[in-house]
Amino acid sequence: MTTLWGMFFPQLADKKWVYAHLDSHAEMLPVDGENKLLNPLVQDQWIQQLTSKLGADHLWGGYLENRNHLLRGHYMKEGEHWHVGLDFWVPAGTPLFAGLNAELVHSEMDPDYHGGWGGKLIFKVRDDLYYILGHLDKIVTEKRLYQSNEQVAVIGDYPINGNFAAHLHLQCCSNLDIAVDGYHAWNENLRTRFPHPISLSYQHTLE
Repeated sequence: MTTLWGMFFPQLADKKWVYAHLDSHAEMLPVDGENKLLNPLVQDQWIQQLTSKLGADHLWGGYLENRNHLLRGHYMKEGEHWHVGLDFWVPAGTPLFAGLNAELVHSEMDPDYHGGWGGKLIFKVRDDLYYILGHLDKIVTEKRLYQSNEQVAVIGDYPINGNFAAHLHLQCCSNLDIAVDGYHAWNENLRTRFPHPISLSYQHTLE
């Protein structure tokens, strides 16, 4: 089965990708009155150090990860913050491809530089499956069917990517909602509303 990073970053398919539960690693960091990981430069350095420590070229993970420690203190994140997508940590400017043959139905640059989406693309795979690519720059805007090997954006840098360390946020949705968030309070319907992005790998094999 094709890997997700191989679909969206074919030029990085042969690199060593390691799964990381970021909140578990963030829980071990001391916090004296402020969470320095909310600074994207600090978070970027921390991600690089963690990547090296784990012997990887790139890290990925985060589906249904409770990020109460990683995001503690963020003004937008009071209460629970269950992450309903996957993150792929790659440098700003990395070319991003469509991943599979899908129709672009929404394209925008989120003006919120304090926790927003940055460049956001929403693709329709079928009537009950959409996927979002977030925290981007130089996004495509033409609403049409894109082939899997077409470049659709590059990974954005802070602050225009929502003021996060550079990464791709990949999120699946069972219905189209252009105002959807990447974090939600826990409920039993999360897996139905936001299927695991691994489903895109299976869809890719059917094309």
